[in-house]
Amino acid sequence: MNITACNVCQKKLYGYVYKDFMYCNYCFHINKTDNILTEVKNNNRLDNFKEYILNTIDYLDLNKYGKLNVLVINDIDSIFIDKVYKKLSNKIGKYNVHTVSVTPHYNSSYFSSHKHYKYSLTDYITDIVKNEYGSFDIILLNDSLIYTSNPKDLLEYCKRLSNMNTIILCANIHTSIFHSIDILNLTRYVNNVFNTNSLKLLCNNVELDLISCSTLDNSSFVSILSLHFDKNNTVVEDILDILYNEITYNIYNKSEYRKISNYWNDFIIHVTDLLNKYSAIGYNNPIFINYSKKDDLYFKFENVNCITKTDLHTFDKMDPDNTLIIITDFENSDTIKQTIKQQKNNKKWLIFDLHKMIAYNI
Repeated sequence: MNITACNVCQKKLYGYVYKDFMYCNYCFHINKTDNILTEVKNNNRLDNFKEYILNTIDYLDLNKYGKLNVLVINDIDSIFIDKVYKKLSNKIGKYNVHTVSVTPHYNSSYFSSHKHYKYSLTDYITDIVKNEYGSFDIILLNDSLIYTSNPKDLLEYCKRLSNMNTIILCANIHTSIFHSIDILNLTRYVNNVFNTNSLKLLCNNVELDLISCSTLDNSSFVSILSLHFDKNNTVVEDILDILYNEITYNIYNKSEYRKISNYWNDFIIHVTDLLNKYSAIGYNNPIFINYSKKDDLYFKFENVNCITKTDLHTFDKMDPDNTLIIITDFENSDTIKQTIKQQKNNKKWLIFDLHKMIAYNI
């Protein structure tokens, strides 16, 4: 489905950022012109988000809740909801915590202590969940806002499942990813790239309040929403800090987006040229080690194999004399290199560093 309107403010998209990503001249939200409508399992920064949530639970004041209803949306398995349930149970007792998951990505275990709906959160499913549970005190959206083609409707469903004490936590990809090498880990399923202005506007459109934003890394952040709608549009300090960085990055400057598009076009050409030169001297097996599989990646290089850190055992069957390793799973880079060095052959492997554009042996 071809989209020409902004997913946040519905104004006409203004210009291209890269390929089919366009930006809005009003709120500077970035979304795809070719939205993929299905909810998907892939995620960019959920490990960081989930760690943030589990740490946050330690500091939550739960005394005002009594019994606590928790909703987890669009997760890929029950590991996270199990950990959330355990942490909350340790604080207020297991009989005071009720956990519910809504996701099409896994089947509930017979022994699970959670109620599970194997669906995406829709208008119909929202009514079913609300009729059974009323409202929820904590809603964990995971990365749903990143992938949905209609973020406004998704937040409307969350609002219907909220009460005046509810907090809604979600992971967001930030516009700064287009200034970062992390863009190489962007999946093709991403529909929305937010800044604080566009996220604040989205919240305003459904009468939710953006009460906090915290940076997870260079290209993603976690946001906390609530029903305490602020008609005065007050902006809290941690949001102002991110907003200041956005202004520094020229995120609200139209000319910056033309530079971004040109930069990444040149980057792809340059890296492709380097791969061809290494191939000409015998390194004809280039391996990218990414967060995601090749078919899921937005950026693709021709004739390049892509694996994840779970596939490192395959290096046992590779020849170091013709293999060029490029690691774009930057968070796990050190661990990946250590694992490769421990392969049973004692030969050196050639690593190409995309940050510094140099190669070195390990």
